[in-house]
Amino acid sequence: MAEKVGIAPSEFIEGAMIPVDQNLRLKEARFCHWDYNGKAPKTAAARVTWVADDGSEHIQYYSAGDPSKL
Repeated sequence: MAEKVGIAPSEFIEGAMIPVDQNLRLKEARFCHWDYNGKAPKTAAARVTWVADDGSEHIQYYSAGDPSKL
């Protein structure tokens, strides 16, 4: 059986940070294909939308590995 992407913290091997020095609320998190704005082949990513206290939204993509595993 092929391995699938896991989202448990114990399965993380690399990570990124949320935007710093801000109070943020998590609005949405979805898995998707992403190509680094046309700079790389499509890969699997977690697309997270953060909302700041002033109402502005920040979209951050976090690499989620090989898209063939999704």
